[in-house]
Amino acid sequence: MNATIDQFQELLAAFKELPPTPQRDPTTLELSGYPHLENVYSNILAFFLDPEREHGFGPLFLESLLSVAGCEAIQDGEKVEVNREEITGTRKQIDLVISTDTLIVGIENKIYNALHNDLEDYGRHIDNSANERRVCKILLGLNLPDDRELFGFKPITYQDYFGEVLRRIGPTLIGSSDRYRQFALEVIETVKHLTEGSAMKPEMLNFFQQHEEDVDSLLQAVNEFKQEMRNRVTALWTDFRPNFSNITYYRWRQSHKLYDSVGYEIKIEDGFTLVIYTIISPKGWKIKVFPKEEENFQRVQSWLKTQRGNWREETEEGTRYQYDSSVDLPYNNTEISEVVERVRPLIKNALNDSSSPSL
Repeated sequence: MNATIDQFQELLAAFKELPPTPQRDPTTLELSGYPHLENVYSNILAFFLDPEREHGFGPLFLESLLSVAGCEAIQDGEKVEVNREEITGTRKQIDLVISTDTLIVGIENKIYNALHNDLEDYGRHIDNSANERRVCKILLGLNLPDDRELFGFKPITYQDYFGEVLRRIGPTLIGSSDRYRQFALEVIETVKHLTEGSAMKPEMLNFFQQHEEDVDSLLQAVNEFKQEMRNRVTALWTDFRPNFSNITYYRWRQSHKLYDSVGYEIKIEDGFTLVIYTIISPKGWKIKVFPKEEENFQRVQSWLKTQRGNWREETEEGTRYQYDSSVDLPYNNTEISEVVERVRPLIKNALNDSSSPSL
């Protein structure tokens, strides 16, 4: 379907009527790009489930898990051993096995992956290893199956488990490590995000269902426009490559925003690098100048007073910069050569004046 401009406007108007999506800061695990890997969580669990590790929570995480699973608690002073990827008699691996003098706990950990594990084999291994100890088998995960035989494994959700940890955590806070206390709370917050993110907000899902073809057409038009901007930026980059050892240049854009740019970093001296950004957006071209180091901003301001243009200060995403408000280079009818002629003098003067006290 090829949507018209009027259809795009109607689509955007309908989108604006949707309730806003709550914003949340990413956790450390989310920033790492691996907030969903089971091995990561199994390693983290192995650390916090061991009462003797450096976290300082003692048996909090182990006792909370046993409580939610309906298993008897460990005895005071019992030595706890936590093993990862314990091998069964058929060479399969159980995510976590916890052993004490009186108890053995087998844990199969699930985040997003479907449950294809041989729980029967895992359970048999735990039973054979018990040696008259009490046995507790736990299937821990975000979304647990309700349509298959679990062979004695008790399904426990992360929500219930971490809810119990938070309910009991108060008395342990004083003795816990600041570093690992913060990390534990980040892990719990990440799992909460995974749980909330497992289903799209109903209003947004309904919007996409109703406007699927129009959204596809709009995305296609946006991608074509972004490619056109990248072509113009590439032409600027190709036509104007200053051949100097103390200049670094690169193209830059954020995938979720409608702009593209070429950045030039000019090393003036150790500890001072001048950045000149040439940006294209639907509104046209814009030239920004700022120091790579915040403490040199005043030096850039003073230098720009000697340059052509009407430079004004602005702040965007925490970065202060100067931009030339006298530049009028609309998106259409602007040749790349015109942009080059605006940027070339700035780079040339910065290189010539690099030893000047004004810069």
